[in-house]
Amino acid sequence: MTEEAEKAKVNPESRARLDQVLSWLAANPEMRVYAGLEGALFDDLPSRLAAATIAHRSLYRGDDYGLKVGGPWLADLYYLHPNDDDLYEPFGEDSVRMKDDVIGRPADPNVQLASLMQIVTDSRAAVFWVGDADLTEVALYRHLRTINQILIPRSKSEETAPERVTFRHADANVMAQVTAAIRTDQCARLLGPARSILFTPHEEWGGGLKRVDRPRDATASVGPLALDTRNVADIEQSRFNWLTARTVEYLRKYGKERASAISEKQLETMVRVWLKSALGYRVTREPQLRKWCYMQLFTQGNLETVPGLRDFIMAQKSSPDPNERVDILMRETTKQLKEL
Repeated sequence: MTEEAEKAKVNPESRARLDQVLSWLAANPEMRVYAGLEGALFDDLPSRLAAATIAHRSLYRGDDYGLKVGGPWLADLYYLHPNDDDLYEPFGEDSVRMKDDVIGRPADPNVQLASLMQIVTDSRAAVFWVGDADLTEVALYRHLRTINQILIPRSKSEETAPERVTFRHADANVMAQVTAAIRTDQCARLLGPARSILFTPHEEWGGGLKRVDRPRDATASVGPLALDTRNVADIEQSRFNWLTARTVEYLRKYGKERASAISEKQLETMVRVWLKSALGYRVTREPQLRKWCYMQLFTQGNLETVPGLRDFIMAQKSSPDPNERVDILMRETTKQLKEL
């Protein structure tokens, strides 16, 4: 998807409201606001932040720069990013050494915020963490590292040991799904030392400016942030609703000759059935799920009655996988239609 298309998915009014609230927070000496940034949604985010003199550091450790650059980053608006003069000092003739203590130079948070928002063109790519004046970058950094991974159930049985997975907490679309599904104690664990989080997900994930506050008098869940089977079911349902809406939109655009004769409610109902059947065949990728529904539309829902289709899709061979098999079906179907 192009950068322009991604930008268009965030309502301009929501973005303007976010800018307004952040400016007020940055100007308030009794508050602190930091930015969690999803590196995968930028082109070399750390280089761009450094060029804008915005203090930042990766929330991943290790020497794999490729992994770190695409991961989450924490931006501190209250200090300038250190330059060579801050890091090094003269040592002997024509040589330098790293300073024992690097003292960060204070910055105007409003100036830094304005520079940051020039970089964050798609505000899905940022989640803003808000706290009182005593919320430090160090405290928030430590907390965010504890939620880089979360626990989710391996199966619907609560007796099965949970699985540890990466949590994209700097992606507003992900946060919209998770925060809508968690309990009070989980929310307290998610926010940690912060008072609130602010983010603007894309329209299909609710749109608007979202604010989640730390529940009052709530006791945070102990240990890693863990989702239970009900949380996961709620998130999966919201994703299925999102997928349904996107697929209906796709069919209206690319299959309009057939779809135009079907009411919105009826088409949505049909798409839900078709998607569930495709998921049952282990088709997992959105493009292939859309293609499956496209073929269902053109066969009037009779795709699965095609002789041999079930055997082909459900074949136990590892290659091609079910997604690739849908691509093959789509190519063959298109070829046959052209020959008619």
